[in-house]
Amino acid sequence: VKPPEPEARAALSPQEEEGQEAVPDRMPRHERVAASYGMRLMWLARGTRPDLSVAVQRVSRHFQSWERRHDQILHRVMRYLKQTTSIGILMQGCAAELPGVIIGLWPDANFAVEKEVARSTSGHIATLESPNSWVLLEWAAKQQTSTARHTAEAEPTSLDAAMYLTGLPVQGTVETIL
Repeated sequence: VKPPEPEARAALSPQEEEGQEAVPDRMPRHERVAASYGMRLMWLARGTRPDLSVAVQRVSRHFQSWERRHDQILHRVMRYLKQTTSIGILMQGCAAELPGVIIGLWPDANFAVEKEVARSTSGHIATLESPNSWVLLEWAAKQQTSTARHTAEAEPTSLDAAMYLTGLPVQGTVETIL
């Protein structure tokens, strides 16, 4: 690294070391890198790691206005991913149980956890279940579009999203297949 010019040294803040460029709070160049990591995380969360869904949803909404504090959030998600490489989806099933299979839809919501946006997050999973089998079909986590005033308002919103975005399409698909 080339040392800074004398006039540039005067502009450095006390926290910055000589020989390093000052990095602004808003980092457009980093937005592309963060979005690249974010897309990879989205692929994992969508296809093999439902445990990442909420974290990826929270990180991805900052791609267009990336700041230093978002680097810390992304770094925390990547550390979690590194420490949990053995986690994945295990699907078990028995063809003899197909006639007794039912669709399970499990919605949930958290009530305005994040202070920044004051909105709740909806999440759900859809499963195929029988007495000895359980197969995860789909999962999702998404920030609600309206602001709930209390938990009793956030939960039905989550149920509505789960039913119309996942439940009904899965039901039609399963009925066609079976």
